[in-house]
Amino acid sequence: DYVLRGTFRSGFALIRPPGHHADTHGPKGFCLLNNVAIAANYSLSKGAERVLIVDWDVHHGNGTQTTFYSNSAIMYCSIHRFDGGRFFPCGSLGSPKSVGEG
Repeated sequence: DYVLRGTFRSGFALIRPPGHHADTHGPKGFCLLNNVAIAANYSLSKGAERVLIVDWDVHHGNGTQTTFYSNSAIMYCSIHRFDGGRFFPCGSLGSPKSVGEG
């Protein structure tokens, strides 16, 4: 809120747990709510033009990626283990070629 009101020029939030497996359809991978997605959407609703989400975790944040896949106001960067799609959450989402549409 301080950044969005102009009290501070920038902000940083270290969120744990990120809830990055939960998506708009519900909980996944032990994540009930996607806390970082809620915070990003809140920021946009309060006037932020863009939000950067940097997710570093051994697992890919599939819920966060799918939530913002076509949203050009959100840049989601995930640093995770992939192992050719054989590491949880498995599949092609999260590969180096998996980029959003927005």
